Amino acid sequence: MAEVTTSLQINFSLCQTNNCRNILLRETTGEYEATTNPSGYSDPESATNPDSANITRTVIDITVPNGTTYTFDSDELVLGTIPFPDPTGEEEMVIEETDLGKSSEEKLDDGEYTLTVTMYGTINADVDTFIETVTKKYILTCQTRCCVDGLFHDVAQSDCGDCKKPKLDKALEAEALLKQVEFASSCGKINMAKKFLAKAQWICNTSNCLNC
Repeated sequence: MAEVTTSLQINFSLCQTNNCRNILLRETTGEYEATTNPSGYSDPESATNPDSANITRTVIDITVPNGTTYTFDSDELVLGTIPFPDPTGEEEMVIEETDLGKSSEEKLDDGEYTLTVTMYGTINADVDTFIETVTKKYILTCQTRCCVDGLFHDVAQSDCGDCKKPKLDKALEAEALLKQVEFASSCGKINMAKKFLAKAQWICNTSNCLNC
């Protein structure tokens, strides 16, 4: 067998559950369409685009904020644990806190998470092999978001006229910083997003904020 380059470009999305404990993965590669998605899965396979059934192995690496990488390999896990490839985009993989080095019901740390997905497969009637990979970075902010929501709740519950405005100003500043984290992340400016997150976390830490 020869290893070849295909037109397949795999893609994934990552988000976090509201309880701050789990990560949800979905595949967004999609099905082949000559105009709108020329890098998707082709059914049946073509000379350039494999069918999703041609994928023989999926490996998912997640690096958490402390630099530790956790690997999920379809060759080593129970069949079906990794629901990818998925050209429909409907399957969801739940990665729990215990899968990423945390104790049960412990919240995941806010910060930078790096997702790398590698798929191995065959093409041209199993004559050739291919490897496709994608790496994406995300900034998770769930715990800080809980804190900011708590700051607004504190403002709403305050009966002190003199201290209400400073509390509101602090909550609005933290909220604006989280928006900046979101916008910077969406533009791929991960280092900038981390700086905004650190500022929001500082506000939370100096406000004696209790995370949800």
